[in-house]
Amino acid sequence: MLRIAITGGMGSGKSALCHKLEQRGIPVFYCDERAHYLIGEDEQVRREITLLLGSCERSLLRQFVSSGPAQAARLNSIVWPRVGELWTAFCDKALAEGAGQAVMECALLFESGYDKAADLTLLVTAPETVRLKRVCRRDNVEEEYVRRMMTLQMDEEEKRRRAHHIIENTGTVDDMLRRYDDIMRQAAPAANPSLNL
Repeated sequence: MLRIAITGGMGSGKSALCHKLEQRGIPVFYCDERAHYLIGEDEQVRREITLLLGSCERSLLRQFVSSGPAQAARLNSIVWPRVGELWTAFCDKALAEGAGQAVMECALLFESGYDKAADLTLLVTAPETVRLKRVCRRDNVEEEYVRRMMTLQMDEEEKRRRAHHIIENTGTVDDMLRRYDDIMRQAAPAANPSLNL
């Protein structure tokens, strides 16, 4: 089974691509969703966050994370290891069910080290001005806030250097899907000759 990690900055379109893949029946693991689940439900994670911040209240978490990279790193050091465990279990289940691929959607792929838990890494990217407009419209937030959150993510050029493949999101979701299929045709047979795509 091929383990594929898809990353990209805020507003890049990575989630839109992953939802399309999910519609095809490909198992998709959303790191942000799992992190939110752990913060809400996992007793150990909640205990450690409460020791750090005094509470697991969402507004407090957002304020703490957006205050700078060092604060974000402290919170991530609590949540990331558990998300990694969930990804391993997700892949084991997908393999047992006969899936040829398992996809991880992860905004902080390289920052978290999760790229080491994937066979193939794909970066979805778009011009910063486009990404800013998308996030402001989607989340109904100010541009200044989005810019501040973007500074917490790895520089786009560094992600380009690290990713195995780039998907330029300058068209439609179907355009991204076609690019994904092209990448899979090139990469999957080399990674797993028995993979039937």
